[in-house]
Order: sequence, then C-alpha cells, then structure tokens
Amino acid sequence: MKIHGERPESAVTSNAPIADRVKSGRVDVSAPAGGRQDSVRVSEDAKLLNEAVKAAQSAPVTSETAVERARQKLVSGELGNDAERLADKLIDHLLR
Repeated sequence: MKIHGERPESAVTSNAPIADRVKSGRVDVSAPAGGRQDSVRVSEDAKLLNEAVKAAQSAPVTSETAVERARQKLVSGELGNDAERLADKLIDHLLR
C-alpha cells in the first residue's frame, strides 16, 4: 500500500504528540495538505470478511441446555457412532 501526500510541516518540526498539536491548534485537521483528499478503497474480500465478523458477533450465545443434552447423548452412545450420518447432516445443514 502506498500513501500519497505530503506531511504537514508542523508534524515534521514538532516533537509533541499529534493529539497535543491538534488540541493546541498547531495542526489544521479541517483540510488535507495540498488541497488533496485521502481516499480508501475496500476490497470485496475485506467486505465479505467484515460481514462474516458481524454475523459471528450477532450469532446467538450457545445454550447450556443444548450442550448438556449433547453431552448426555454422547455418554449414552446416541451421538458420535455414525460418522457418515453426521457428515450427511452437516452437508445438508450447510446447503440450506
């Protein structure tokens, strides 16, 4: 990634942190240097990743009762015996 543009002179000559210079008015944050505006382009992959993160964050919290039911089925032998059936159910669920 390449960033185009010139650094403001106040940023080059001052050793103060940028937040202090902005508060004191020594840095003009209202207009970009040289009258140019910065822009950002987000790739389709990044947009997809963002949507995936949002979906994961909004997913319901795992139900403790569902986990306990699964544990009991695993202990009793009802769950985990038929790998082919499990694979079929997973594929069916993903294709919905």
